[in-house]
Amino acid sequence: MFNKLGFWFLACRPKTLTAAVVPVVVATGVATASLGNQPDLIISFLAMLSALSIQIGTNLINDALDFRKGADTKARIGPMRVTQAGLLSYRQVFVGGILAFLTAIIFAVPLVMHSG
Repeated sequence: MFNKLGFWFLACRPKTLTAAVVPVVVATGVATASLGNQPDLIISFLAMLSALSIQIGTNLINDALDFRKGADTKARIGPMRVTQAGLLSYRQVFVGGILAFLTAIIFAVPLVMHSG
């Protein structure tokens, strides 16, 4: 049904990504309203990419560690976890989480350089 890319999409838990998007959109709106000028869309975009990467990294690390601790079993209620289902290995998901956090740092460097 799914290929490896589809398994990674499931592992990222797309339904949770609004937790990263909404704060950036609200902060951009508030900054625009309080400054009274156009927002720096590149900075907002980088903040969005960094926030999304953090959320995805958190989801992946949670998936891997819950599997390793035995918290995710076949009796688990809720959305499928790819590590528990055997779609991706613990190591793949854990390394994917680390890479997502590193990606967040890369996107955040220009933010720090811009604003301190």
